[in-house]
Amino acid sequence: MPWDRLDDLVPEELDRYWQLTLTFLQIARERWPEVLDERGFIEPAKRRDLLIKAEAARLARKTDGPVIAAGSTGSIPSTAELIATIAKLPHGAVVLPGLDTDLDEASWQLIGGNEEKGIAAAPGHPQFAMQALLARIGIGRDGVESLAAPSGSERVISEALRPAAATDLWPQRAADAAFAAAADTALETISVIEAANAEDESLAIAVALREAVEQNKTAALVTPDRALGRRVLAALARWNVAAEDTSGQPLSDTPAGIFARSPADTALGRLAPVTLLALLKHPLTRVGGSKQSQAVAALERAVLRGPRPRPGSDGLTHALKTFREQLDRYRRKEETELHRSDPRTMLFRQRSRGRNRSRRRAR
Repeated sequence: MPWDRLDDLVPEELDRYWQLTLTFLQIARERWPEVLDERGFIEPAKRRDLLIKAEAARLARKTDGPVIAAGSTGSIPSTAELIATIAKLPHGAVVLPGLDTDLDEASWQLIGGNEEKGIAAAPGHPQFAMQALLARIGIGRDGVESLAAPSGSERVISEALRPAAATDLWPQRAADAAFAAAADTALETISVIEAANAEDESLAIAVALREAVEQNKTAALVTPDRALGRRVLAALARWNVAAEDTSGQPLSDTPAGIFARSPADTALGRLAPVTLLALLKHPLTRVGGSKQSQAVAALERAVLRGPRPRPGSDGLTHALKTFREQLDRYRRKEETELHRSDPRTMLFRQRSRGRNRSRRRAR
């Protein structure tokens, strides 16, 4: 978004706090372009747009072969411009992914909004970018040729994602026998699992994926919930099932990233047992040499389990001191009981008692 559009970002009727925030952002608005000019740089988004425009100009001059744009919805304006350029080339073609051809035309137009009826656009609709792209190209849905026969589920998905302003047509669609038959066909291979919590949900998904792998099938989990995806990956890892996360892994969640932030978490938590053990048990932690795992296990069992030590190093030191005192008392008690149960000690006591009785008789 251009910097000058920040002026219209906060309406006057909002609290003064938002105006102060906007004033603060003006510092970056005024200073950042100066920094770029001093260093001879440009914004990454601007560079991307310039490269795409240059590519569009190059393709417009290309006449020695076909040009195909496939798989993009044109959600970025510069990309939409490139796709529109390719679509208008005599040797160009555009392959649109998942264009909804089942939605009625009136409802389709509502995705882009209707100012006369006071209906706002629906930028969150999956077909919003596709509709804008077709408008930029200058064609309607009837000008798009289908490359594959419909599977039957498209109509059900289209109805489920119908714009909110047109959902009054749902009862009419539900009463349609043809739609009911299409819905039954589309849903007959779909299973629903009601999970009590997130752990059960992720475990059920992981089991389904593992079953598909064992049957030499292909399966994928599609979810916007990153926490759910991480739980499923963790469950699959326990079964040695390799799964690729197409959204990538944040640096902070890699083994090196976790190790890098563990000391900070431990310090901020004032040596809380959970964060302290996470640091000590991390594979990249090196303390205690070859006996590190034994020492950490002993510390966990003796000090960090049970009542939680007081926060900070003083609390941990006090807990260790208390444990040593208890251990010393236990050892002294065991040594005393062992000495008493020694057969030689018992024989000495019996002989001592016998001599004492003999002395009393002699008197």
